Amino acid sequence: MNVKGIAVRATYNYVKDKYPERFAEWLNSLPHNSKKIFTNQILPSEWYPAYDAVIVPTKLIGTMFLGTPEKAADEVGRYSAREALKGVYKIFARLSSINYIIKRSVSIYSNYWDTGKFTIISNEKGNSMMRLSEIPDDFYLVIHRVAGWIFEIPLIMKKNLKKYELKKVQRGRYIDGYFYIEWE
Repeated sequence: MNVKGIAVRATYNYVKDKYPERFAEWLNSLPHNSKKIFTNQILPSEWYPAYDAVIVPTKLIGTMFLGTPEKAADEVGRYSAREALKGVYKIFARLSSINYIIKRSVSIYSNYWDTGKFTIISNEKGNSMMRLSEIPDDFYLVIHRVAGWIFEIPLIMKKNLKKYELKKVQRGRYIDGYFYIEWE
């Protein structure tokens, strides 16, 4: 599984912004393959091996700062959504509906990740359900990261998030993630 540099950069920026006093410690604690990625220029449009560029660094964020890798993936996903939907995009996001932003997010998933299928199950006024399928076991944190991204959208758009759920379903060597959100 591979990931675009823009998502790798979000991981780097998250640690640098949230834990600047421990950034060097985090960076130096990464194993060789991950450290090599993060100590070189991260090119937004390049593909990187997701395990070394996202999974391993996210697990370390969980260990060092947040208690669990799942919490770390969720937080990095939320951070990534806030970064993606700021500036000019923030104005666009506020003028759009949550349903439109969700639809757009699902349609561009494959621009960032080369494995998995992200689909909308329902996308109605006030709620939405999506499915991210065919994620290999070792990459289950991708589901948590995408969940963080999706669950942050209503908050960015200044809506009241009433409910959000992530359900994972094991299918052989793969995991599917189901995301449900309600807002008002």
